Amino acid sequence: MSHAAKLVGDVGMSRDERSMLLGNRGDSGEPKKQLMGTLSQVRDIAAAVVDGRAGALWVDECMNQLIGGVEFGLAQGWNEVVDALTDSGRILQSYEAGGRAEDGTLYLIDAHDLLSALIADSANGKIQSKNIEKGRARYQEELATLDAASLELVDDDDEAEDTSDDSPFEAPDTANIVKLRPQDDLPSLDELPPLDSVVSRSAKPAAPKKPEPAPTTQRVAKSPIEVERENQAK
Repeated sequence: MSHAAKLVGDVGMSRDERSMLLGNRGDSGEPKKQLMGTLSQVRDIAAAVVDGRAGALWVDECMNQLIGGVEFGLAQGWNEVVDALTDSGRILQSYEAGGRAEDGTLYLIDAHDLLSALIADSANGKIQSKNIEKGRARYQEELATLDAASLELVDDDDEAEDTSDDSPFEAPDTANIVKLRPQDDLPSLDELPPLDSVVSRSAKPAAPKKPEPAPTTQRVAKSPIEVERENQAK
């Protein structure tokens, strides 16, 4: 997306509303004169800011005029004019993003004369390189001013972070995850008995051992000869 297209879509106004604001410039009259009228309004708003006469919504008013000019330039095929108008919008938006919108007014005032020359060249069908160079030099000068003020230039593209392809992790598939039973069916930690009571109930006392019987000596019957010998010994 070019910054011109992004600039056109940045302000929440319909095409009909912008057409009414710009006096239906795209429908009748001389293109050069119509676009010069847009530039004059931007310059007048910026001058009013410098003099302290501008209203609270002056940035929106300027952006609406610049957006209308971009649309008109695109319709005419005046690419150099579209680029210069887009640069003016970028500068103003950059200062506004940094909380210093008033600092962008001097560039808008200077851009009036530079853009007027480009519009005249476009209407004549021949762009003079000197006018392109002057516009670029002034733009680069303003970029240096932004950098010195530690302000960033707004991006060309509205690039949102895309983590769908870059992320090494995939989102879990929750469709096939087995859900747990309702909590009412399962005891909570508070409902469980103390561990020591569970241990004491599970540990049964050992049964007493039965006394073992005393060993008995088996008596063996004596032979007649052993009996006779015993009798003689007595």
